[in-house]
Amino acid sequence: MVDIYRHAVELMKALPASDPRNWTKQAEIHQNFCPHGNWFFFPWHRVYLHYFEDICRKLTNEPTFALPYWDWCLNPSNIPAAYWGAGNALYDSTRFATQASVPDPSNVGLTVVSNMCNEPDFNLFAGGATPGLRGAAGSYGNIEATPHNSTHGFVGGDMGTYMSPLDPIFWNHHCMVDVCWYEWNILRKNANTNDTNWLNFDYTGMFVDGNGNPATMKTSACLLLPLLSFRYESGIDGVPIPVNDPGDQAALENTKKIIQQGAPIALDVRQRFILDPNTKRVPVNPNQAEVVSIKMDTSAVARVFTGDKTERVILKLKSISQPVTSDFFLRIFINKPGASAATSTDDPSYAGSFYFFTHGGANQPEAERNDYLVDVTDTLRRLRADGNLSDLRSVNIHIVGVARDGSDRRFSVETGSIELLVSNININKMAI
Repeated sequence: MVDIYRHAVELMKALPASDPRNWTKQAEIHQNFCPHGNWFFFPWHRVYLHYFEDICRKLTNEPTFALPYWDWCLNPSNIPAAYWGAGNALYDSTRFATQASVPDPSNVGLTVVSNMCNEPDFNLFAGGATPGLRGAAGSYGNIEATPHNSTHGFVGGDMGTYMSPLDPIFWNHHCMVDVCWYEWNILRKNANTNDTNWLNFDYTGMFVDGNGNPATMKTSACLLLPLLSFRYESGIDGVPIPVNDPGDQAALENTKKIIQQGAPIALDVRQRFILDPNTKRVPVNPNQAEVVSIKMDTSAVARVFTGDKTERVILKLKSISQPVTSDFFLRIFINKPGASAATSTDDPSYAGSFYFFTHGGANQPEAERNDYLVDVTDTLRRLRADGNLSDLRSVNIHIVGVARDGSDRRFSVETGSIELLVSNININKMAI
Protein backbone atom coordinates (compact mmCIF):
# COMPACT_ATOMS: atom_id res chain seq x y z
CA MET A 1 0.00 0.00 0.00
CA VAL A 2 2.87 2.40 0.74
CA ASP A 3 4.36 1.67 -2.69
CA ILE A 4 1.02 2.33 -4.37
CA TYR A 5 0.70 5.53 -2.38
CA ARG A 6 4.17 6.63 -3.50
CA HIS A 7 3.20 5.99 -7.12
CA ALA A 8 -0.04 7.97 -6.68
CA VAL A 9 1.91 10.93 -5.31
CA GLU A 10 4.29 10.78 -8.27
CA LEU A 11 1.36 10.81 -10.68
CA MET A 12 -0.38 13.69 -8.87
CA LYS A 13 2.80 15.76 -8.89
CA ALA A 14 3.08 15.17 -12.65
CA LEU A 15 -0.45 16.39 -13.42
CA PRO A 16 -0.75 19.84 -15.02
CA ALA A 17 -1.56 22.74 -12.69
CA SER A 18 -4.96 23.03 -14.38
CA ASP A 19 -6.00 19.57 -13.11
CA PRO A 20 -7.80 19.83 -9.72
CA ARG A 21 -6.21 16.48 -8.75
CA ASN A 22 -2.74 18.05 -9.04
CA TRP A 23 -0.68 17.68 -5.83
CA THR A 24 -0.52 21.41 -5.10
CA LYS A 25 -4.18 21.92 -5.98
CA GLN A 26 -5.12 19.26 -3.42
CA ALA A 27 -3.07 21.08 -0.75
CA GLU A 28 -4.80 24.35 -1.63
CA ILE A 29 -8.14 22.78 -0.68
CA HIS A 30 -6.81 22.56 2.87
CA GLN A 31 -5.43 26.09 2.76
CA ASN A 32 -8.74 27.50 1.54
CA PHE A 33 -11.35 25.53 3.46
CA CYS A 34 -10.05 23.42 6.36
CA PRO A 35 -11.80 24.05 9.69
CA HIS A 36 -9.82 24.03 12.91
CA GLY A 37 -10.86 24.74 16.47
CA ASN A 38 -14.49 23.68 16.06
CA TRP A 39 -16.82 20.70 15.61
CA PHE A 40 -16.30 20.47 11.83
CA PHE A 41 -12.67 19.41 12.25
CA PHE A 42 -13.32 15.65 12.18
CA PRO A 43 -16.00 15.39 9.44
CA TRP A 44 -14.36 17.85 7.03
CA HIS A 45 -11.04 16.02 7.15
CA ARG A 46 -12.77 12.62 6.76
CA VAL A 47 -14.44 13.80 3.56
CA TYR A 48 -11.08 15.25 2.39
CA LEU A 49 -9.38 11.87 2.97
CA HIS A 50 -12.21 10.03 1.23
CA TYR A 51 -11.92 11.92 -2.04
CA PHE A 52 -8.11 12.00 -1.92
CA GLU A 53 -8.10 8.22 -1.59
CA ASP A 54 -10.47 8.02 -4.57
CA ILE A 55 -8.01 10.08 -6.63
CA CYS A 56 -5.16 7.74 -5.67
CA ARG A 57 -7.21 4.70 -6.74
CA LYS A 58 -8.18 6.14 -10.11
CA LEU A 59 -4.72 7.44 -11.05
CA THR A 60 -2.96 4.19 -10.13
CA ASN A 61 -5.76 1.92 -11.38
CA GLU A 62 -5.68 0.21 -7.98
CA PRO A 63 -9.35 0.02 -6.89
CA THR A 64 -8.50 -1.71 -3.59
CA PHE A 65 -5.95 0.91 -2.49
CA ALA A 66 -6.42 2.15 1.08
CA LEU A 67 -4.42 4.92 2.74
CA PRO A 68 -1.93 3.67 5.32
CA TYR A 69 -2.17 5.41 8.68
CA TRP A 70 0.77 6.51 10.79
CA ASP A 71 0.02 5.15 14.25
CA TRP A 72 1.99 7.60 16.36
CA CYS A 73 0.36 6.14 19.50
CA LEU A 74 2.63 3.10 19.34
CA ASN A 75 6.22 3.33 20.60
CA PRO A 76 5.57 6.38 19.79
CA SER A 77 6.88 6.06 16.27
CA ASN A 78 9.02 8.44 14.30
CA ILE A 79 8.23 9.22 10.66
CA PRO A 80 8.48 5.82 8.92
CA ALA A 81 11.60 5.02 6.90
CA ALA A 82 9.61 4.78 3.66
CA TYR A 83 9.04 8.55 3.82
CA TRP A 84 12.71 9.53 3.64
CA GLY A 85 15.33 9.80 0.92
CA ALA A 86 16.13 12.18 -1.91
CA GLY A 87 14.16 11.37 -5.05
CA ASN A 88 11.44 9.67 -3.00
CA ALA A 89 8.00 11.13 -3.75
CA LEU A 90 7.04 10.59 -0.09
CA TYR A 91 9.90 12.77 1.18
CA ASP A 92 9.46 16.45 1.99
CA SER A 93 12.72 18.37 2.32
CA THR A 94 11.18 21.16 4.43
CA ARG A 95 10.66 18.95 7.53
CA PHE A 96 12.24 20.02 10.80
CA ALA A 97 12.05 16.45 12.09
CA THR A 98 14.83 14.05 11.18
CA GLN A 99 14.72 10.28 10.72
CA ALA A 100 15.79 9.95 14.35
CA SER A 101 13.22 12.38 15.76
CA VAL A 102 10.61 10.84 18.04
CA PRO A 103 7.43 12.63 19.14
CA ASP A 104 6.86 13.26 22.83
CA PRO A 105 4.74 10.41 24.28
CA SER A 106 3.05 12.92 26.59
CA ASN A 107 1.45 14.32 23.42
CA VAL A 108 0.77 11.27 21.27
CA GLY A 109 1.37 8.21 23.47
CA LEU A 110 -1.22 5.46 23.74
CA THR A 111 -2.06 6.22 27.38
CA VAL A 112 -2.67 9.90 26.66
CA VAL A 113 -4.74 9.32 23.52
CA SER A 114 -6.71 6.46 25.07
CA ASN A 115 -7.69 8.70 27.98
CA MET A 116 -8.87 11.28 25.45
CA CYS A 117 -10.96 8.64 23.69
CA ASN A 118 -12.56 7.79 27.03
CA GLU A 119 -13.98 11.32 27.18
CA PRO A 120 -17.76 10.87 26.66
CA ASP A 121 -18.58 14.50 25.93
CA PHE A 122 -18.65 15.46 22.25
CA ASN A 123 -17.68 19.09 22.95
CA LEU A 124 -14.52 18.16 24.83
CA PHE A 125 -13.54 15.38 22.43
CA ALA A 126 -14.52 16.80 19.04
CA GLY A 127 -14.80 20.58 19.44
CA GLY A 128 -17.38 23.25 20.10
CA ALA A 129 -20.28 24.43 17.95
CA THR A 130 -19.87 27.04 15.25
CA PRO A 131 -22.14 28.05 12.34
CA GLY A 132 -19.45 27.80 9.64
CA LEU A 133 -16.09 26.21 8.91
CA ARG A 134 -14.06 29.22 10.00
CA GLY A 135 -14.07 32.44 11.87
CA ALA A 136 -16.86 32.25 14.43
CA ALA A 137 -16.92 30.75 17.93
CA GLY A 138 -15.98 27.11 18.39
CA SER A 139 -13.42 25.46 20.64
CA TYR A 140 -10.71 22.85 20.21
CA GLY A 141 -11.42 19.21 20.95
CA ASN A 142 -8.75 17.31 22.86
CA ILE A 143 -7.52 15.17 19.93
CA GLU A 144 -7.09 18.21 17.71
CA ALA A 145 -5.48 20.40 20.37
CA THR A 146 -2.82 17.92 21.45
CA PRO A 147 -1.86 14.90 19.28
CA HIS A 148 -3.00 16.53 16.03
CA ASN A 149 -1.52 19.98 16.52
CA SER A 150 1.65 18.76 18.21
CA THR A 151 2.40 16.35 15.35
CA HIS A 152 2.11 19.11 12.77
CA GLY A 153 4.64 21.11 14.77
CA PHE A 154 6.85 18.07 15.42
CA VAL A 155 7.23 17.37 11.69
CA GLY A 156 7.49 21.08 10.87
CA GLY A 157 8.22 22.68 7.52
CA ASP A 158 5.25 22.35 5.19
CA MET A 159 3.46 20.38 7.91
CA GLY A 160 3.59 23.41 10.18
CA THR A 161 1.32 25.45 7.88
CA TYR A 162 -2.12 25.17 6.30
CA MET A 163 -0.37 23.98 3.14
CA SER A 164 0.62 20.90 5.15
CA PRO A 165 -0.79 18.43 2.56
CA LEU A 166 2.30 19.23 0.46
CA ASP A 167 4.06 16.79 2.79
CA PRO A 168 2.83 13.26 1.98
CA ILE A 169 2.94 12.30 5.67
CA PHE A 170 0.01 14.71 6.20
CA TRP A 171 -2.46 12.22 4.73
CA ASN A 172 -1.20 9.36 6.89
CA HIS A 173 -1.22 11.61 9.96
CA HIS A 174 -4.82 12.63 9.33
CA CYS A 175 -5.82 9.06 8.65
CA MET A 176 -4.60 8.33 12.20
CA VAL A 177 -6.57 11.32 13.50
CA ASP A 178 -9.63 9.78 11.85
CA VAL A 179 -8.81 6.45 13.57
CA CYS A 180 -9.12 8.33 16.87
CA TRP A 181 -12.62 9.51 15.93
CA TYR A 182 -13.52 5.96 14.79
CA GLU A 183 -12.21 4.60 18.09
CA TRP A 184 -14.22 7.13 20.10
CA ASN A 185 -17.46 6.97 18.10
CA ILE A 186 -17.74 3.36 16.93
CA LEU A 187 -15.40 1.18 19.01
CA ARG A 188 -16.12 2.98 22.31
CA LYS A 189 -19.72 3.81 21.35
CA ASN A 190 -19.73 7.53 22.19
CA ALA A 191 -22.44 9.56 20.46
CA ASN A 192 -21.83 12.50 18.16
CA THR A 193 -24.08 15.52 18.40
CA ASN A 194 -27.52 15.32 16.79
CA ASP A 195 -27.52 19.05 16.05
CA THR A 196 -28.91 19.46 12.53
CA ASN A 197 -26.52 22.37 11.82
CA TRP A 198 -23.69 19.83 12.16
CA LEU A 199 -25.37 16.79 10.61
CA ASN A 200 -26.70 18.63 7.55
CA PHE A 201 -23.63 20.73 6.82
CA ASP A 202 -22.89 20.42 3.09
CA TYR A 203 -19.31 20.39 1.78
CA THR A 204 -20.29 21.23 -1.80
CA GLY A 205 -17.69 23.13 -3.82
CA MET A 206 -14.62 22.01 -1.89
CA PHE A 207 -13.59 18.60 -3.25
CA VAL A 208 -13.23 16.64 -6.49
CA ASP A 209 -13.56 12.91 -7.04
CA GLY A 210 -11.11 10.50 -8.67
CA ASN A 211 -12.00 11.78 -12.13
CA GLY A 212 -11.56 15.41 -11.15
CA ASN A 213 -15.27 16.15 -11.11
CA PRO A 214 -16.85 18.30 -8.37
CA ALA A 215 -17.91 16.16 -5.42
CA THR A 216 -19.94 16.74 -2.31
CA MET A 217 -21.06 15.11 0.89
CA LYS A 218 -22.86 16.03 4.09
CA THR A 219 -21.60 15.34 7.60
CA SER A 220 -24.37 12.78 8.14
CA ALA A 221 -23.13 10.71 5.18
CA CYS A 222 -19.46 10.79 6.20
CA LEU A 223 -20.33 9.24 9.57
CA LEU A 224 -20.98 5.96 7.75
CA LEU A 225 -17.78 5.85 5.68
CA PRO A 226 -15.97 3.52 8.17
CA LEU A 227 -18.83 1.05 7.69
CA LEU A 228 -19.49 1.37 3.97
CA SER A 229 -16.36 2.69 2.27
CA PHE A 230 -13.46 1.34 4.32
CA ARG A 231 -12.61 -0.62 7.45
CA TYR A 232 -9.73 0.22 9.77
CA GLU A 233 -7.33 -2.64 10.39
CA SER A 234 -6.89 -1.70 14.04
CA GLY A 235 -7.80 0.90 16.62
CA ILE A 236 -5.33 3.27 18.25
CA ASP A 237 -3.63 0.39 20.08
CA GLY A 238 -2.66 -1.50 16.93
CA VAL A 239 -4.74 -4.54 17.92
CA PRO A 240 -6.49 -6.00 14.83
CA ILE A 241 -10.23 -5.41 14.70
CA PRO A 242 -12.31 -8.44 13.68
CA VAL A 243 -14.34 -7.73 10.56
CA ASN A 244 -17.65 -6.60 11.97
CA ASP A 245 -20.13 -7.39 9.22
CA PRO A 246 -23.61 -7.89 10.69
CA GLY A 247 -24.39 -10.37 7.93
CA ASP A 248 -27.94 -9.23 7.34
CA GLN A 249 -29.12 -5.95 5.91
CA ALA A 250 -31.52 -5.23 8.78
CA ALA A 251 -28.72 -5.33 11.35
CA LEU A 252 -26.51 -3.11 9.21
CA GLU A 253 -29.30 -0.59 8.69
CA ASN A 254 -29.94 -0.48 12.44
CA THR A 255 -26.25 0.18 13.14
CA LYS A 256 -26.18 2.94 10.52
CA LYS A 257 -29.27 4.55 12.03
CA ILE A 258 -27.84 4.57 15.56
CA ILE A 259 -24.56 6.13 14.42
CA GLN A 260 -26.28 8.80 12.36
CA GLN A 261 -28.90 9.84 14.90
CA GLY A 262 -26.38 10.95 17.56
CA ALA A 263 -27.58 12.41 20.84
CA PRO A 264 -28.39 15.78 22.43
CA ILE A 265 -25.07 17.38 23.26
CA ALA A 266 -24.60 20.51 25.34
CA LEU A 267 -22.02 21.73 27.80
CA ASP A 268 -24.42 22.20 30.71
CA VAL A 269 -22.76 24.91 32.80
CA ARG A 270 -24.14 25.02 36.35
CA GLN A 271 -21.83 27.76 37.59
CA ARG A 272 -19.26 29.99 36.00
CA PHE A 273 -16.31 31.64 37.77
CA ILE A 274 -14.59 34.33 35.73
CA LEU A 275 -11.23 36.01 36.05
CA ASP A 276 -11.52 39.67 37.01
CA PRO A 277 -13.58 41.12 34.14
CA ASN A 278 -11.30 44.16 34.11
CA THR A 279 -8.53 41.86 32.84
CA LYS A 280 -9.14 41.97 29.11
CA ARG A 281 -5.97 40.19 27.92
CA VAL A 282 -3.50 37.84 29.56
CA PRO A 283 -0.11 37.79 27.75
CA VAL A 284 1.82 34.52 27.69
CA ASN A 285 5.57 34.56 27.03
CA PRO A 286 8.14 31.80 26.54
CA ASN A 287 9.42 29.51 29.26
CA GLN A 288 7.73 31.28 32.11
CA ALA A 289 4.40 31.03 33.90
CA GLU A 290 1.65 33.58 33.76
CA VAL A 291 -0.37 33.13 36.94
CA VAL A 292 -4.01 34.13 37.24
CA SER A 293 -6.21 33.59 40.24
CA ILE A 294 -9.91 32.78 39.97
CA LYS A 295 -12.19 33.12 42.96
CA MET A 296 -14.61 30.23 43.48
CA ASP A 297 -17.45 29.13 45.70
CA THR A 298 -16.19 26.03 47.53
CA SER A 299 -19.64 24.47 47.71
CA ALA A 300 -20.01 24.66 43.92
CA VAL A 301 -17.51 21.87 43.35
CA ALA A 302 -18.39 19.63 46.31
CA ARG A 303 -19.75 16.89 44.04
CA VAL A 304 -16.45 16.73 42.16
CA PHE A 305 -14.83 15.16 45.22
CA THR A 306 -17.55 12.56 45.77
CA GLY A 307 -16.59 10.52 42.71
CA ASP A 308 -19.52 11.78 40.64
CA LYS A 309 -18.37 11.11 37.05
CA THR A 310 -20.88 13.50 35.52
CA GLU A 311 -19.62 16.55 37.45
CA ARG A 312 -16.69 18.34 35.80
CA VAL A 313 -14.66 21.47 36.27
CA ILE A 314 -13.59 22.86 32.89
CA LEU A 315 -10.99 25.56 32.40
CA LYS A 316 -11.96 27.73 29.45
CA LEU A 317 -9.40 30.02 27.87
CA LYS A 318 -11.31 32.24 25.50
CA SER A 319 -10.22 33.83 22.26
CA ILE A 320 -6.57 32.83 22.21
CA SER A 321 -4.58 34.62 19.53
CA GLN A 322 -3.00 32.38 16.90
CA PRO A 323 0.78 32.77 16.64
CA VAL A 324 2.71 33.05 13.40
CA THR A 325 4.40 29.65 13.73
CA SER A 326 3.44 26.26 15.14
CA ASP A 327 6.62 25.56 17.10
CA PHE A 328 5.53 26.27 20.67
CA PHE A 329 2.72 25.32 23.01
CA LEU A 330 1.12 26.04 26.37
CA ARG A 331 0.99 23.87 29.50
CA ILE A 332 -1.52 24.36 32.30
CA PHE A 333 -0.76 23.74 35.98
CA ILE A 334 -3.00 24.31 38.99
CA ASN A 335 -1.65 25.73 42.28
CA LYS A 336 1.99 25.09 41.30
CA PRO A 337 4.25 27.92 42.50
CA GLY A 338 7.37 28.09 40.34
CA ALA A 339 5.82 26.17 37.44
CA SER A 340 8.02 26.43 34.35
CA ALA A 341 8.82 24.70 31.09
CA ALA A 342 10.94 22.27 33.11
CA THR A 343 8.05 21.18 35.34
CA SER A 344 7.17 17.56 34.56
CA THR A 345 3.83 16.62 33.07
CA ASP A 346 3.81 13.85 35.68
CA ASP A 347 3.44 16.47 38.40
CA PRO A 348 0.06 16.16 40.19
CA SER A 349 -0.64 19.81 39.41
CA TYR A 350 -0.43 19.30 35.64
CA ALA A 351 -3.80 19.73 33.93
CA GLY A 352 -3.05 19.56 30.21
CA SER A 353 -1.34 21.04 27.17
CA PHE A 354 -2.48 22.49 23.93
CA TYR A 355 -0.63 23.27 20.77
CA PHE A 356 -1.02 25.71 17.94
CA PHE A 357 -1.48 24.88 14.28
CA THR A 358 -1.22 28.10 12.31
CA HIS A 359 -1.86 29.13 8.72
CA GLY A 360 1.73 30.15 8.00
CA GLY A 361 3.10 30.92 4.57
CA ALA A 362 1.99 33.58 2.14
CA ASN A 363 -1.56 34.78 1.58
CA GLN A 364 -2.77 33.27 4.81
CA PRO A 365 -6.34 34.01 5.89
CA GLU A 366 -6.88 36.42 8.72
CA ALA A 367 -5.78 34.89 12.00
CA GLU A 368 -8.60 33.38 14.00
CA ARG A 369 -9.16 33.32 17.72
CA ASN A 370 -10.50 30.11 19.19
CA ASP A 371 -11.33 28.83 22.65
CA TYR A 372 -9.53 26.01 24.42
CA LEU A 373 -11.18 23.77 27.00
CA VAL A 374 -9.12 21.88 29.57
CA ASP A 375 -10.80 19.41 31.93
CA VAL A 376 -9.11 20.10 35.28
CA THR A 377 -11.35 17.77 37.32
CA ASP A 378 -8.78 15.03 37.89
CA THR A 379 -6.10 17.60 38.70
CA LEU A 380 -8.28 19.13 41.41
CA ARG A 381 -8.99 15.67 42.81
CA ARG A 382 -5.28 14.79 42.92
CA LEU A 383 -4.39 18.05 44.62
CA ARG A 384 -7.19 17.60 47.15
CA ALA A 385 -6.01 14.04 47.95
CA ASP A 386 -2.43 15.30 48.40
CA GLY A 387 -3.54 18.09 50.73
CA ASN A 388 -2.62 20.82 48.24
CA LEU A 389 -6.13 22.10 47.73
CA SER A 390 -7.38 22.89 51.18
CA ASP A 391 -8.88 26.24 50.20
CA LEU A 392 -11.00 26.39 47.05
CA ARG A 393 -11.99 30.00 47.48
CA SER A 394 -9.22 30.88 45.03
CA VAL A 395 -7.58 28.65 42.41
CA ASN A 396 -4.30 29.68 40.78
CA ILE A 397 -3.97 28.86 37.07
CA HIS A 398 -0.36 28.72 35.85
CA ILE A 399 -0.06 29.09 32.06
CA VAL A 400 3.44 28.16 30.89
CA GLY A 401 4.66 28.95 27.39
CA VAL A 402 7.09 26.33 26.05
CA ALA A 403 9.21 26.49 22.90
CA ARG A 404 9.14 23.11 21.18
CA ASP A 405 12.94 23.00 20.85
CA GLY A 406 13.46 23.99 24.50
CA SER A 407 15.00 27.35 23.59
CA ASP A 408 14.10 30.76 24.99
CA ARG A 409 13.11 32.16 21.61
CA ARG A 410 10.66 35.01 21.88
CA PHE A 411 7.01 34.42 21.19
CA SER A 412 3.85 35.68 22.74
CA VAL A 413 0.15 34.92 22.60
CA GLU A 414 -2.79 36.49 24.33
CA THR A 415 -5.92 34.99 25.78
CA GLY A 416 -9.12 36.81 26.52
CA SER A 417 -11.21 35.98 29.55
CA ILE A 418 -10.39 32.85 31.57
CA GLU A 419 -13.17 30.91 33.25
CA LEU A 420 -13.70 27.87 35.43
CA LEU A 421 -16.94 26.15 34.48
CA VAL A 422 -18.72 23.70 36.78
CA SER A 423 -20.52 21.49 34.31
CA ASN A 424 -22.72 18.43 34.09
CA ILE A 425 -21.66 15.98 31.41
CA ASN A 426 -24.29 13.89 29.66
CA ILE A 427 -22.91 10.41 28.98
CA ASN A 428 -24.53 9.06 25.81
CA LYS A 429 -23.37 5.56 24.91
CA MET A 430 -24.72 4.09 21.69
CA ALA A 431 -26.43 0.71 21.70
CA ILE A 432 -24.40 -0.86 18.88
